[in-house]
Amino acid sequence: MASSRPVSVRPLYRQVADEFIARIISGEWSQGQPIDNETEIARSLGVSVGTARKAFDILVEYQLLERQQGRGSVVPELSRGAGRARFSNVRAPCGSRVTGEVEVRDARVERPDERAAALLDVAAGTQIVVFDRLRTYRDRVFMTERVFLRLPGDHDVPGDAEALRRLAEMRWHGFDIATGKSERVGTTRAAAEDAAVFGIDEGHPVMTLERVVRSYRGRPLELRLARCVLEPDLVYAAE
Repeated sequence: MASSRPVSVRPLYRQVADEFIARIISGEWSQGQPIDNETEIARSLGVSVGTARKAFDILVEYQLLERQQGRGSVVPELSRGAGRARFSNVRAPCGSRVTGEVEVRDARVERPDERAAALLDVAAGTQIVVFDRLRTYRDRVFMTERVFLRLPGDHDVPGDAEALRRLAEMRWHGFDIATGKSERVGTTRAAAEDAAVFGIDEGHPVMTLERVVRSYRGRPLELRLARCVLEPDLVYAAE
């Protein structure tokens, strides 16, 4: 009798990379933890060392693993420090990525408008978490953001304000991993609210950013609409 089990058409090394990512998401491979070498991993999975190495290379490319001298491969701290900054194109004069001090405000449940729903690839009327953020660098607000957070289908949207705030701070960490983004840059003139937050005059030029963060499999995880005033000590440097 023919088997009804679906056959994956993804290359084997991609399937192995999927398994590695699942281990990071589940916490089996915890952040900061050295993991077994490629030979041991290959033996445990019943694949060739070359296949395991290709899978490792994918995770290194997406900055989900680091190869460290004397420690082997290590899962980086994805939810803090350099891990959080890896999608930022805002840089200090020295070239380092800047995320600043982050303050989450007013987390709530909303239904996205047509454009936000399309960018997040969700059906119209889907409940998502929306929140505002302020980013501060050297005691100066340089970015305001409105963030639209897509949740997996099996994740209940919390009803109380404190649970929503925690979810906003966690974002997709814990149930998925982001590996890339697309970002559109524009300019506008400061409105009264911008002037008050940034300490500038109304009409002052303000940079706008529209960013979609995506998972390893290309699924949109969050949409960010940002307004920025970077001078005099920050620059935007697209990769």
